[in-house]
Amino acid sequence: MFQLLLRSFSMVALAAVALLSIIAMPTAQAHSGHHAHELAAKKAKGGDFTLTASTGPVALSDFRGKVVAIYFGYSHCADVCPLDLGKLGRVLKSMKPEEVAQIQPIFITVDPARDDAKQMASYSESFHPKLIGLTGSEAEIKAVATAYGVNYEKRPSNAAGGYDIDHPSDIFLVGRNGELLRSLPQGSSLSRITAALRKALKPTKT
Repeated sequence: MFQLLLRSFSMVALAAVALLSIIAMPTAQAHSGHHAHELAAKKAKGGDFTLTASTGPVALSDFRGKVVAIYFGYSHCADVCPLDLGKLGRVLKSMKPEEVAQIQPIFITVDPARDDAKQMASYSESFHPKLIGLTGSEAEIKAVATAYGVNYEKRPSNAAGGYDIDHPSDIFLVGRNGELLRSLPQGSSLSRITAALRKALKPTKT
């Protein structure tokens, strides 16, 4: 009888350990992914660039004195881009007008073949009136993406020649002097994005 009870207890204990391992797995994977994100962010150097908006050429240096929030994506993105841009738009709408006046959001396409300046303008403005959509040649886009540590890849989606583009969904924050401050990974909460923007707006200590 004692051996039967001991065997039953052992089986329950093993099952509990297995269940705890399964529950802990996503956290471990998320932590590992976050660590990889931090390493990639450290390699990104950022820097000035000039791309094309519906109003003409736009350079990052045009916004010196402001904090710039940069997002790379494309207008045909079915899920992640509208979710992230919508979140950025909600954050800006929740902030004080005097704060928003010091922030410039920018959306850079990684799909210049389909995203011309007019398309980028109409798409970007649907999320926030201050959001500027930028495009350029394949080479220009690639150069900017590389400077910010953004890798993207075209992936066929159907036999008719359609495609999607795999890309990271970070929000890059650039300081008032044009320096890359940090990047916020996909899944960042509204409060985290807001806090990061407000921190970037604070005067740097000398």
